[in-house]
Amino acid sequence: MRTLAGGQERANYSAQNFSLPLRVRVTKLPDHMNSMITLFRLHCSTLTSLLLCVFALNVFAAEPLVIPLWPEGVPGLKSNATPEVEINGRFTNIHNPTLTMYAPDVAKSSGVAIVYSPGGGYVRVSDGKNDARWLNSLGITVFVVKYRLDDYGHPAPFQDVMRAIRVGRSRAAEFGIRPDRIGVMGGSAGGHLSACAATMWDSPEGKTGNALDDVSARPNFAALIYPVITMEDPFVHKGSRHALLGNNPTQEKIQLLSLEKQVRSNSPPFFIVATMADKSVPVENSLKLYQALRDAGVPAEMHTYAAGAHGDSRDPQYGPTAKWPVRCEEWLRFNKWITPETHDFAKWEKEVSDMEAADKTNPPAKNGSLFIGSSTIRLWKSFPQDFPNVSVINHGFGGSEIVDSTHFADRLIFPHTPKQIFLRAGGNDLWAGKSPLQVFTEFKEFVATVHAKLPETEIIFIALSPSPSRWAQAGREKKLNDLVARFVRGKALLSYVETYDLTLGNDGKPRPELFVADMLHFNADGYKLLAERVRPTVIK
Repeated sequence: MRTLAGGQERANYSAQNFSLPLRVRVTKLPDHMNSMITLFRLHCSTLTSLLLCVFALNVFAAEPLVIPLWPEGVPGLKSNATPEVEINGRFTNIHNPTLTMYAPDVAKSSGVAIVYSPGGGYVRVSDGKNDARWLNSLGITVFVVKYRLDDYGHPAPFQDVMRAIRVGRSRAAEFGIRPDRIGVMGGSAGGHLSACAATMWDSPEGKTGNALDDVSARPNFAALIYPVITMEDPFVHKGSRHALLGNNPTQEKIQLLSLEKQVRSNSPPFFIVATMADKSVPVENSLKLYQALRDAGVPAEMHTYAAGAHGDSRDPQYGPTAKWPVRCEEWLRFNKWITPETHDFAKWEKEVSDMEAADKTNPPAKNGSLFIGSSTIRLWKSFPQDFPNVSVINHGFGGSEIVDSTHFADRLIFPHTPKQIFLRAGGNDLWAGKSPLQVFTEFKEFVATVHAKLPETEIIFIALSPSPSRWAQAGREKKLNDLVARFVRGKALLSYVETYDLTLGNDGKPRPELFVADMLHFNADGYKLLAERVRPTVIK
């Protein structure tokens, strides 16, 4: 296991700082690994060290990362706390809550994260490993919460899940996730805890007075599996109510934690799974929540099945119930939390038509240098000064992805038979939830499409470089660059221009002075540096 402590209050956590809290706990490491770790600790302040940091993260990608939730001290920690107990992957007697981070390989990461709360009636929690690995297969980073239980009761578990979301969001750049794509998921009592997060995220009971309370704990979406929802008779799961609220809960507490009563219009979208055959948590829990979401106008999708006992129900004997993970994946894709199944090319029709019309009015010279891609290309207005005596065509369209350049090649590229094509794209693809591996595959499809029609045209990929506004995906951008660089190496008519380090300062972070106010697009100084990198490859 890796254990990472501290840093929860730093919203912008750089690669330079990453070495400071990292501790690796293993029995014995080979000599070459010890050497690598020594280098990693000593040199994490330059670009070279940034590459070492990325390499180190990849080396340990298969190891889950354990993060203490309360490094400053667990709120209300019992003075007589005894050791935690684990039996067959289930934990009780939890006094020091943690997050266990299961990250997909960076090449497959979508930048989406889920804070996962395992079930167990608030008297035990599982390790959540199986669901974490399933979600990893979708490119989702998973933070499994080991939260406090009946030893503490409410609000301790709620504080833990709120802190978990805040930790993930405040350290998004460090973890390689998007702060605006952090969802919650949980089953049974873990579903209740996840629903607490999705309905009561700004409740004072979820705060402890720490500076991290200022970070929003509102999840962006919620997926609940066989969830406990109500604390009211006759449909309450009595074990969960007793664990949370004790023997004689007040009516006020019952109402507060009956989450069908806490739904509001700005609650995030929900996905809910339940079965009529559930003898532990009546299906009415899910029905009550769904009705409340419908009444509040909150987008919600619910799947209620006839078969399947309380728990997993992924055994094929349960028929359609066993397919709920497939339905969940469809929901995630349809709502664009991860990459949608289909891509909308029609939205570019006007922009592409305008470029075609401009080309007819002022036909550019044949055999020139054509630049295509997203807004970095579209907003590059200094081509005549940057590349004098060169016929340059600018066919960038802002917000586009690599597949868009491929799709419109017959209208934006082929009519001009360019000698060179400079492609700068991929950042929007990653931002849309695609993995670096998906984007790399689409780059190869672009190359194949172009060379099928223009076999003598050189294709140059201009590498992605981090920006302040998208710093959270810097590691995924670096991975995409590396995949492309390795692919083009030694191949005729394929080239790569390195610009990843172009924007980085001495602290290893993007320099704000190179960007316009949105902190995404280059200003004149940024384009000047970009032109210097690209200029040697442009054929006059």
